[in-house]
Amino acid sequence: LKVDREKKSQLKYYYGSQWVSIDQELVDYLINNKKLILSNLMRTNISDELFVQTVVWNNNYFKNKVYKFKENYENSNLRYINWNLGRPYTWESKNYDLLKDAIHSGFLFSRKFDSSIDNKVILKLINKR
Repeated sequence: LKVDREKKSQLKYYYGSQWVSIDQELVDYLINNKKLILSNLMRTNISDELFVQTVVWNNNYFKNKVYKFKENYENSNLRYINWNLGRPYTWESKNYDLLKDAIHSGFLFSRKFDSSIDNKVILKLINKR
């Protein structure tokens, strides 16, 4: 249809996982910017993978808060995931210190755990938060 949204938009577009972890402050910001989001992303392809990322990356405060680890984009969305060691890597007890550091760094979630591979790391994190 030759629609060039970027030309008319005040935003630079970004994309990422539709699964994001955000706090109440960002939820409120997104709600307060509903008109901006709708006017720029309504009737777009894969808007569920665009709207949060676009709003966040166009706001330095939220960009620095949500995407803390710019050098390692896979640890974005406040989720701690290791894609280098696996697809994704399944955490084990030997990784406990990394996971503990991730909690203190502000990550809200981590992926991937499997009780049939290593239940001890799960129990340790539950009991030692």
